[in-house]
Amino acid sequence: MRRRQGAGMKKLFKLKKWLTLEETARRLSSVADEEVSPADVLRLALDGHLTISADFVNHARGKLWERVPLESARTFTSDGSHFPDSQPYTVLIGVLLNEEEVLQPVVQYGDQEPLVMHGVFDLTMWGAEELDIEHFYQKLTDGPDIALMNLEGPFLRGDDGQIYQLLESFDQNEHSSGSLAHLRSLEDHIAAEGIEPEKAKKIREWHSNQRVQFSERMKANKKIDNYYPASRLPSDCRLVVRNEAIRQLEDQLLKDESVSAPISPNDPKPSHFLTISALLGMLEEPVKNARPNGLKQSGIKDAILERWEGRGLSKRTLDSIFSAANKAGKIRE
Repeated sequence: MRRRQGAGMKKLFKLKKWLTLEETARRLSSVADEEVSPADVLRLALDGHLTISADFVNHARGKLWERVPLESARTFTSDGSHFPDSQPYTVLIGVLLNEEEVLQPVVQYGDQEPLVMHGVFDLTMWGAEELDIEHFYQKLTDGPDIALMNLEGPFLRGDDGQIYQLLESFDQNEHSSGSLAHLRSLEDHIAAEGIEPEKAKKIREWHSNQRVQFSERMKANKKIDNYYPASRLPSDCRLVVRNEAIRQLEDQLLKDESVSAPISPNDPKPSHFLTISALLGMLEEPVKNARPNGLKQSGIKDAILERWEGRGLSKRTLDSIFSAANKAGKIRE
């Protein structure tokens, strides 16, 4: 059964800047005339048909990166002293996007904090964010766990078109002795194991000493050096799809349908004009019997064929024209 959107939802879609994955699935289900699930939305993003975004409700930290031509990309040369019998070698700094471009960090000067990221950012699918989406997809489809890693972290695109590498603070790393995250991990361990108060006190005192050393290291570093590439998208961000990204996919679906299923095997334009002429003729005629609920499309086609079938219109042609018109109207509402 075809699912239809209410007029209220169509109006709200025009006002919203983005939809959740569930709302996107319902929207695409209506447009595609088939059931679309949130897992399908993720698969469309993984296959490059749809741009998914992340809404950083509680802010995040990031560092600017840029796309540069391969011939002008920065490199790093090692003298080979780290390994026995190794020779000097040169590697690119950053991520090779294709045969012509490299994604590299923007050179930053001075003692600067990472940039604050708030609001909606598009996932580029160049880094760890692609693994996150694959992970979510596999979870929804009872697939295997994702064991892969991307050391460069997630990359996102802002409204300004700039590329940001998502960062995490060492203070939020539970494996960094003296960090706040390490303290939370210790408190969880104390509670889970039911550690007696005296022993728990010694654990907290040990962390306090580690905290002093940790804070001293943080102060000695440049502020940007107290952060590292995030392993994944933060758990408190929300995956969304921008309104314009949904419209782009809808337009592509409509374009594909028009190419793969033409309205008529013959020249469609004359039949279009004949159909419009027939509809105008019906509207100009007096209504003998009132129709409070209007006339169904099947009745309209029957009325047209009753008088115009021998003049270039057939049931098959009208079915094709009405079907294409319904789909076009639904996508643009």
